[in-house]
Formats: sequence, structure tokens, C-alpha cells
Amino acid sequence: MAKKTKKVPRRGVSGNPARRAQAEQLLAEDTLICEICRAPLDWKTANGITSFSHPAGIKLEFEHRPMPTTGKPTPATTVCDFCGETGISASFVTAKQIVVPDVDAQGNPTGTGNGYDKRWVACARCTPLVERGNLAALLDRAAHMLGARHDLGEAQRARLRRDAKRLQEAFFEAEPTGPFPA
Repeated sequence: MAKKTKKVPRRGVSGNPARRAQAEQLLAEDTLICEICRAPLDWKTANGITSFSHPAGIKLEFEHRPMPTTGKPTPATTVCDFCGETGISASFVTAKQIVVPDVDAQGNPTGTGNGYDKRWVACARCTPLVERGNLAALLDRAAHMLGARHDLGEAQRARLRRDAKRLQEAFFEAEPTGPFPA
């Protein structure tokens, strides 16, 4: 009897011309940013209440609560969505909105989750990894870069890697198109 293999979703980016045209149009539009520092914002909805936060990799000049508005982020506040590095070289756009549910210690959904913009940016090192859909290399880079920046121990890095895996898998499942110039 033949062994059944688990179907692995295709990773990488779409080169579909129609999807590229839609993505380019979305990139030209304003995005959700902080009115104070002009950094892009993440958001979370729990029990019908939406809260906003600055991305994990960003270094703020001064601590402040995010003030959501729309506009163009400043290059100084834009970090790679995959590893947190500054110096963006490319943009990607997903076909679907990304919402990653929070999970408890046993991996069960908690009923809350984080929402992410369809527009993602990557540094020069992550861009080719995204293009090829190399999830393992992206996760290694995220754990190394973000772990070093925040001085995380091994257990914290393992959790960061697990959370990054859920997010980056959701990114690839959302059918990204790109790269586009940053």
C-alpha cells in the first residue's frame, strides 16, 4: 500500500500579472501608522476591543502609546517584518488579510489574535528567502536577529521562533506577491 504524503502548501511568491497590478495599487495607498513616530502599527482584537502596538523590532526614540492614523511610514521607523533589521529593500503584498490567533501554553487558541497589514517589507537578506519560500532560514534569521536585539535566553528564543513560525506560515498561506521596490 502506498504511503500517503501530507500535502505541503507551496511557499514563495506569486508572479501573476493581475495580482502584481493589484499589489502595486495597494502599495501606493496609505497604511496604518503611528501619528507620533510615523512607524507602521500592528493591531490585536480581543472581545471586540482593538488595541494597537509598535512592531517588535522597532527602536523608538522615546516611549509612547501608539496613536493610529493612516499615512506613509518614515524609512527610519520601518523594520523588516521577518527579522526586525533596518534597511528595507523590498515590499510584498498578500492576497488575503492575515490574522494569527493567540494560543495558550498547550497550543490551543485563546479567542484573541493579532491582525497584520497586507503590505510586508523585507531587508536585503530576507528578500531572497521570502522569494524562495525558505521558512526555515527566515525563522533562523528572526530568532538570531530579534533574540540578540532583545537579549533573549534560549527558552525565550524558542518561543519567539514558534510565534514567528505561526506568523510567517500565515504570511505564505496568504499568497504573497512581490518583490516590489521598497
